[in-house]
Amino acid sequence: MKLKNYSVAGFLFICGVALSGCITSSPEQLLSPTGSAQPLGQPKKTGDFGNVNSKPQPAAEQLTSSEVAQAKAELTRDAAPSTAQAKQNNQATYRREVSELQKLAQDQKKRRLQEIESRKF
Repeated sequence: MKLKNYSVAGFLFICGVALSGCITSSPEQLLSPTGSAQPLGQPKKTGDFGNVNSKPQPAAEQLTSSEVAQAKAELTRDAAPSTAQAKQNNQATYRREVSELQKLAQDQKKRRLQEIESRKF
């Protein structure tokens, strides 16, 4: 039996059916995602009615307010050096840009003055 004679999808389907036959005991279990004989797309019949007044159960343990405060303090403490560096960088950038703009204004002033003086009225 050569693999190149069969499509890959067909081969995978045959392997899946063969392997699932070893695990399941009925075709319904093979087609059901949960392994029960409940038809797909149908609501699960438990015999209970839902209660909207019950408090929902969290999926994981929630953080306490002290744990939240501790985590915020750690993040603030860890971010302090980078914040100080950012302020220094911002001040240096601001000073550089101001000096560049002042130089540009001086150059513009000189050019305009030369242009005005070069005109003959």
